[in-house]
Amino acid sequence: MLEKLIERLSPDKATPVSREVVNTPLSQIPSTTQFAPNTKIAYKPKLVPLLEQQHRDLMAVYWKTLTAAQNHKNELTRQYLIEFKDLLVGHLLQENTSLYIYLRNSARKPSQKEAVTAIKTEMDKLARGIKQFLDKSIKKTDYDADFVERLKLVGDALLERIEKEEAYVYPNYVAN
Repeated sequence: MLEKLIERLSPDKATPVSREVVNTPLSQIPSTTQFAPNTKIAYKPKLVPLLEQQHRDLMAVYWKTLTAAQNHKNELTRQYLIEFKDLLVGHLLQENTSLYIYLRNSARKPSQKEAVTAIKTEMDKLARGIKQFLDKSIKKTDYDADFVERLKLVGDALLERIEKEEAYVYPNYVAN
Protein backbone atom coordinates (compact mmCIF):
# COMPACT_ATOMS: atom_id res chain seq x y z
CA MET A 1 0.00 0.00 0.00
CA LEU A 2 2.87 2.41 0.80
CA GLU A 3 4.31 1.94 -2.68
CA LYS A 4 0.99 2.99 -4.24
CA LEU A 5 0.86 6.06 -2.01
CA ILE A 6 4.43 7.04 -2.87
CA GLU A 7 3.62 6.59 -6.55
CA ARG A 8 0.47 8.73 -6.23
CA LEU A 9 2.35 11.46 -4.37
CA SER A 10 5.53 11.44 -6.46
CA PRO A 11 6.61 14.73 -8.05
CA ASP A 12 5.43 13.85 -11.55
CA LYS A 13 1.97 12.89 -10.25
CA ALA A 14 1.56 15.77 -7.81
CA THR A 15 -0.79 18.55 -8.76
CA PRO A 16 0.36 22.15 -8.41
CA VAL A 17 -0.10 23.71 -5.01
CA SER A 18 -3.59 25.11 -4.85
CA ARG A 19 -3.68 27.98 -2.38
CA GLU A 20 -7.46 28.25 -2.78
CA VAL A 21 -7.96 24.64 -1.72
CA VAL A 22 -5.41 24.69 1.07
CA ASN A 23 -6.51 28.01 2.52
CA THR A 24 -10.25 27.43 2.34
CA PRO A 25 -11.63 28.73 5.63
CA LEU A 26 -13.42 26.02 7.58
CA SER A 27 -16.54 28.15 7.63
CA GLN A 28 -16.67 28.01 3.82
CA ILE A 29 -16.55 24.22 3.58
CA PRO A 30 -20.17 23.13 3.11
CA SER A 31 -21.49 21.17 6.06
CA THR A 32 -24.61 19.34 7.06
CA THR A 33 -26.70 19.95 10.13
CA GLN A 34 -25.36 16.73 11.60
CA PHE A 35 -23.09 17.65 14.49
CA ALA A 36 -20.76 15.48 16.50
CA PRO A 37 -22.42 14.86 19.88
CA ASN A 38 -21.94 17.65 22.42
CA THR A 39 -20.22 19.93 19.89
CA LYS A 40 -20.95 22.40 17.14
CA ILE A 41 -18.57 20.49 14.84
CA ALA A 42 -20.66 19.67 11.78
CA TYR A 43 -20.04 16.88 9.30
CA LYS A 44 -18.56 18.34 6.10
CA PRO A 45 -18.92 16.03 3.09
CA LYS A 46 -16.07 17.77 1.25
CA LEU A 47 -13.63 17.71 4.17
CA VAL A 48 -11.86 14.44 3.30
CA PRO A 49 -11.29 15.39 -0.37
CA LEU A 50 -9.95 18.76 0.84
CA LEU A 51 -7.56 17.07 3.30
CA GLU A 52 -6.42 14.61 0.62
CA GLN A 53 -5.71 17.54 -1.74
CA GLN A 54 -3.71 19.16 1.03
CA HIS A 55 -1.68 15.94 1.32
CA ARG A 56 -0.88 16.16 -2.39
CA ASP A 57 0.02 19.84 -2.05
CA LEU A 58 2.26 19.14 0.95
CA MET A 59 4.09 16.40 -0.91
CA ALA A 60 4.49 18.56 -4.02
CA VAL A 61 6.25 21.21 -1.93
CA TYR A 62 8.24 18.51 -0.12
CA TRP A 63 9.59 17.15 -3.42
CA LYS A 64 10.48 20.69 -4.56
CA THR A 65 12.27 21.29 -1.26
CA LEU A 66 14.22 18.05 -1.52
CA THR A 67 15.21 18.76 -5.13
CA ALA A 68 16.32 22.31 -4.28
CA ALA A 69 18.38 21.05 -1.33
CA GLN A 70 19.98 18.28 -3.39
CA ASN A 71 20.95 20.89 -6.01
CA HIS A 72 22.44 23.20 -3.34
CA LYS A 73 19.93 25.98 -4.04
CA ASN A 74 19.95 27.26 -0.49
CA GLU A 75 17.65 30.28 -0.77
CA LEU A 76 15.10 28.30 -2.79
CA THR A 77 15.29 25.48 -0.24
CA ARG A 78 14.57 27.94 2.55
CA GLN A 79 11.61 29.43 0.64
CA TYR A 80 10.15 25.97 0.10
CA LEU A 81 10.67 25.09 3.77
CA ILE A 82 8.66 28.17 4.76
CA GLU A 83 5.91 27.26 2.28
CA PHE A 84 5.93 23.65 3.48
CA LYS A 85 5.57 24.73 7.11
CA ASP A 86 2.70 27.10 6.25
CA LEU A 87 0.86 24.32 4.40
CA LEU A 88 1.51 21.82 7.19
CA VAL A 89 0.28 24.12 9.96
CA GLY A 90 -2.89 24.97 8.00
CA HIS A 91 -3.54 21.31 7.28
CA LEU A 92 -3.06 20.26 10.89
CA LEU A 93 -5.37 23.01 12.07
CA GLN A 94 -8.14 21.82 9.75
CA GLU A 95 -7.65 18.20 10.76
CA ASN A 96 -7.61 18.99 14.46
CA THR A 97 -10.64 21.28 14.47
CA SER A 98 -12.85 19.47 11.98
CA LEU A 99 -11.79 15.84 11.69
CA TYR A 100 -10.40 14.56 14.98
CA ILE A 101 -12.84 16.37 17.27
CA TYR A 102 -15.73 15.13 15.13
CA LEU A 103 -14.44 11.55 15.13
CA ARG A 104 -13.76 11.47 18.86
CA ASN A 105 -17.17 12.88 19.75
CA SER A 106 -18.97 10.66 17.23
CA ALA A 107 -17.43 7.45 18.56
CA ARG A 108 -20.16 5.14 19.78
CA LYS A 109 -17.96 2.90 21.94
CA PRO A 110 -15.25 3.82 24.44
CA SER A 111 -12.81 1.65 22.47
CA GLN A 112 -13.46 3.72 19.32
CA LYS A 113 -12.89 6.95 21.23
CA GLU A 114 -9.66 5.53 22.66
CA ALA A 115 -8.50 4.49 19.18
CA VAL A 116 -9.12 7.99 17.77
CA THR A 117 -7.32 9.54 20.74
CA ALA A 118 -4.35 7.18 20.32
CA ILE A 119 -4.05 7.92 16.60
CA LYS A 120 -4.34 11.66 17.17
CA THR A 121 -1.71 11.52 19.93
CA GLU A 122 0.66 9.65 17.61
CA MET A 123 -0.03 12.10 14.79
CA ASP A 124 0.49 15.10 17.10
CA LYS A 125 3.86 13.75 18.25
CA LEU A 126 4.99 13.28 14.65
CA ALA A 127 3.72 16.73 13.67
CA ARG A 128 5.63 18.34 16.57
CA GLY A 129 8.83 16.65 15.42
CA ILE A 130 8.36 17.79 11.83
CA LYS A 131 7.53 21.35 12.90
CA GLN A 132 10.63 21.47 15.15
CA PHE A 133 12.77 20.28 12.24
CA LEU A 134 11.23 22.93 9.97
CA ASP A 135 11.64 25.73 12.53
CA LYS A 136 15.31 24.84 13.00
CA SER A 137 15.93 24.39 9.26
CA ILE A 138 14.29 27.66 8.22
CA LYS A 139 16.87 29.54 10.30
CA LYS A 140 19.76 28.00 8.34
CA THR A 141 21.42 29.51 5.30
CA ASP A 142 23.25 26.41 4.08
CA TYR A 143 21.71 23.00 3.45
CA ASP A 144 24.27 20.19 3.30
CA ALA A 145 24.10 16.43 2.66
CA ASP A 146 23.23 15.79 6.31
CA PHE A 147 20.22 18.10 5.97
CA VAL A 148 19.13 16.26 2.81
CA GLU A 149 19.24 12.93 4.66
CA ARG A 150 17.21 14.34 7.57
CA LEU A 151 14.73 15.84 5.08
CA LYS A 152 14.32 12.39 3.52
CA LEU A 153 13.48 11.00 6.97
CA VAL A 154 10.86 13.73 7.38
CA GLY A 155 9.42 12.76 4.00
CA ASP A 156 9.27 9.10 5.01
CA ALA A 157 7.52 10.00 8.27
CA LEU A 158 5.07 12.26 6.45
CA LEU A 159 4.26 9.56 3.90
CA GLU A 160 3.63 7.11 6.75
CA ARG A 161 1.28 9.60 8.41
CA ILE A 162 -0.59 10.22 5.16
CA GLU A 163 -0.90 6.48 4.55
CA LYS A 164 -2.38 5.87 8.01
CA GLU A 165 -4.78 8.78 7.83
CA GLU A 166 -6.07 8.01 4.34
CA ALA A 167 -6.34 4.26 5.00
CA TYR A 168 -7.62 4.17 8.57
CA VAL A 169 -8.82 7.58 9.75
CA TYR A 170 -10.55 9.23 6.81
CA PRO A 171 -12.85 6.27 6.00
CA ASN A 172 -14.32 6.63 9.51
CA TYR A 173 -15.37 10.22 8.88
CA VAL A 174 -19.06 9.72 8.10
CA ALA A 175 -22.24 11.58 8.98
CA ASN A 176 -23.89 10.49 12.22
